[in-house]
Amino acid sequence: MKKLILLLLCTATLGLVSCKKDTIVNNILPRTISYDIPTSAWKTSDGGRSYFTEVNVPENNDDFNQSGGVIVSMAFDANKSIFDGLPNVYQGLSYQFSSEPNYVVIYVDGIDGQVISPPSAARVKIVLVDSELID
Repeated sequence: MKKLILLLLCTATLGLVSCKKDTIVNNILPRTISYDIPTSAWKTSDGGRSYFTEVNVPENNDDFNQSGGVIVSMAFDANKSIFDGLPNVYQGLSYQFSSEPNYVVIYVDGIDGQVISPPSAARVKIVLVDSELID
């Protein structure tokens, strides 16, 4: 009888020692999309007082657009290597953006409401940051 109880205790001890709690963490890194905007991509709908362009971002689907974060910056320098976050004012033009499913729309307005020339070519950097929506 003692051998049976000892055998059961040894089996239970080995079973408990071999249990291990694993914590699984999903590390989803932010994604960055770089896109060159040519001067010809800017469109106006008010006679040249403001311009906009749409950047196709299929990763910004309906779900991500509701729960994720979108950060946009633009490089205006000749080398397109110095990025300024939006919203921003550069050379008398105000730059903003909006996030829509599958798109990021960039808007440019003259700060004085006058007719402006289309913005020059620029490079845009869009960073998508995953997040969990808490309702």
